[in-house]
Amino acid sequence: MLVFVLDTSSVADLGLRRHLGASSLEETVSSLAELLKKVTLKHEARFYVTPLMMEELRNFLLNNGVSEETVNRFAAWLVVKSPSLHDVKIPAAVMASYVEEFQKRLTKGLKVAEEVVKKAARGDTDLGQLIRALREKYREATRHGVVDSAADFGAAILSLEVNGIMVTSDDGIKKLCNMLGVMVVSAEHFADMLQEYASV
Repeated sequence: MLVFVLDTSSVADLGLRRHLGASSLEETVSSLAELLKKVTLKHEARFYVTPLMMEELRNFLLNNGVSEETVNRFAAWLVVKSPSLHDVKIPAAVMASYVEEFQKRLTKGLKVAEEVVKKAARGDTDLGQLIRALREKYREATRHGVVDSAADFGAAILSLEVNGIMVTSDDGIKKLCNMLGVMVVSAEHFADMLQEYASV
């Protein structure tokens, strides 16, 4: 059986839109809904999302101009399942690596904050600009390339639990899935797979 786990980036990725030849996010989601339908009916495929990811995905689509009807057609082919956080086991090496990475990122974040405080003390830049720069640089230093939300963590764990292929463009989810031995595909590759399965 074909089993996939989706996150928001699996639908939101701009490369996917170009890949499907869609002119809008609405058209992208509509095309994906049709592909999910065909592959589910032909191959009994399963497309999982966690409840948190479903909420994030639905809000993203609705807030970016996708009609509720199209969102519902897409969601009809998704299986919403909570990850079994008490039953799925994670190797201690994965957690040790995560803690080490998190410690490095906190240090980077502290250095970013120190630089901004020094600039503010010198009066080099407008305070509003400094705050915006701090937020951007701090986010980049502490969050980029690491699982930083319960929704992302849950998606990675669910993919391990159901032995599914994780569909994501998120570097943090990719990294965690690679450490857990979970196969990861990009949104564009996912679209290719769906089109291939839909045609046989």
